[in-house]
Amino acid sequence: MNGPLILLVEDEVRLLMQARTILEEGDFQVLCALNTGEAIEILHSEGCYMNALVTDVNLGDGPSGWVVATLARQLKPSLPVIYATAESTESWQRQGVGESILLRKPYTSAQLLYALNGAIRAPVVVDPARLASG
Repeated sequence: MNGPLILLVEDEVRLLMQARTILEEGDFQVLCALNTGEAIEILHSEGCYMNALVTDVNLGDGPSGWVVATLARQLKPSLPVIYATAESTESWQRQGVGESILLRKPYTSAQLLYALNGAIRAPVVVDPARLASG
């Protein structure tokens, strides 16, 4: 399989496996992380090869998906980010990285694939001033 490489971060094993299956059936390559620590390890080793990040917001006792996405964008500023959460849009507007997508849980296979395909096709515009200040 040579599809786009996705980092999928979800702390609930059942949801992680469901989303992984959806993505693999959609011809994506998937690297999975159950928590922020695993996600950070993958980002440091494979981040430059990632085509997108799909992350749950609430990742148990550790740092949140907001933190994972912020780090991912520091490593690869143009990385498309999709947050999957049941949280309000206000949280996303306050804490989400720019030009990200909020996918409300529970989501369907079609919603996940549509969001991901759209995010990958629409490149993130990187503001050089934000890079210099961050």
